[in-house]
Formats: sequence, structure tokens, C-alpha cells
Amino acid sequence: MSPEAIRHLVRALERHRRWCRTNGLTVPTELDDVVAHVVSCQRLPQRDSAAGSPEHGDVEQLLDYDDVGKLIKKSCRTVSRLVALGELRTVGRGSGQRIPLSEVQAYIARRLEADAS
Repeated sequence: MSPEAIRHLVRALERHRRWCRTNGLTVPTELDDVVAHVVSCQRLPQRDSAAGSPEHGDVEQLLDYDDVGKLIKKSCRTVSRLVALGELRTVGRGSGQRIPLSEVQAYIARRLEADAS
């Protein structure tokens, strides 16, 4: 499945969730898990170490969703949506998911570049 198709699917699920809530219907709690799974199964290839990730042996700082939200001045839920859309890469699984600081910096750079255009 192409990244464009994944983004479309994730957006459709988000709209469906909003529609359910607006119309008083129960939203399955597993919906976020389904979205995250679809995105994680179709991740883009990982970057090589020459592209800015830490050198072998270096430890990269990992941030939780709250910390990322504070850095980009967004809510924890918005950070979760960015992860589901593939805008931010995570490491770990389940409640242990963290976002590398380099991912946050790259996201900020992309947003600044898009805003400048």
C-alpha cells in the first residue's frame, strides 16, 4: 500500500471517529490501535546513519508524547495523530513508545519549510 493510501485511510478513520462522537455513537477504543498498526506496517524505509541519526554507540534522546507536545506546542492527542499519520517515527511498542528528538527536529524543520512556501 502506498504512503498516500495509508494517509487517506488514517484520515478516513479520524473522520469516522469524529462523526461517531458527534452523533452520540460509541467509538471502539481499539480504533487508535488499528490506525497505529496500519501506519507501522507500512513505514517508509529507515534512514541510514549518514542522514543525521546518531553514530554507532551514541545514545539518542527519546521523548514521550507529552514532552513532544510541549516542544511543538500541541496536545498529546495531536502528537498521537502525527504518529498515526506517519509524520513522526516512534521506537518501542505499546505504552513504551518514544519519539527520537531528531524526529521532532525534522518535523519542526518540515513545518517551517512548508510555512515559508
